[in-house]
Amino acid sequence: MNGENLFNAAAVIYKAGEEIEAMLEKLFSLLEQKLETVEGIRKVEFKDDNADDTSEWVYRDLIRNYCIYKKGARNPSAYLAIQIKLCDPEEAEIVGRQPLIYVLFSSGGDWALDEFLLQRAVSEGFELEDGCLWQRYDDDEDRSQQKSWSDTECAFVVPLTAFNTPEDLKEMIIDPIYLLMTTGLDPKKIDQRILRFKIENSKVSLLS
Repeated sequence: MNGENLFNAAAVIYKAGEEIEAMLEKLFSLLEQKLETVEGIRKVEFKDDNADDTSEWVYRDLIRNYCIYKKGARNPSAYLAIQIKLCDPEEAEIVGRQPLIYVLFSSGGDWALDEFLLQRAVSEGFELEDGCLWQRYDDDEDRSQQKSWSDTECAFVVPLTAFNTPEDLKEMIIDPIYLLMTTGLDPKKIDQRILRFKIENSKVSLLS
């Protein structure tokens, strides 16, 4: 074990943790302001978070859930989660060795850690739309009908390292979520840094 290497690695993780936490706080502030402009929304609030604590030293994953309330509703009408995945060897087989952010939206309940994973998305009923939006359908559901935000379960994926400014948060997370809840997510209108995928023989791969 090299002392200098260990010192430098610890310093990087410590700094990364501070930056990720600051990013999440800024994201929530901007997200709350934006989503409350959606017609019929009363408020967006933090619900809870969970982390992969299999190591007492470093979190590999962190997920943070938010509740979206319609006006006049006491219970949440939808749930939004941001999952930060720093290192997952199996996901890396699809996207390469890079940390990711999963943006997860559901009308059915909040999101558990690793409830959505690229490696098993196809087998768990998610279908890939326009290369970037993962949407779950029931077996007998009509795919030709566009789902409303209050009746959907979907996800998209962004590289964590793509976020450097509040504008990045707006372009890659806030604006796509707003589109999902208003006009539907149009891949022509979303930032090209949102990861695109393809499926061949039920195998997911990154679209280069």
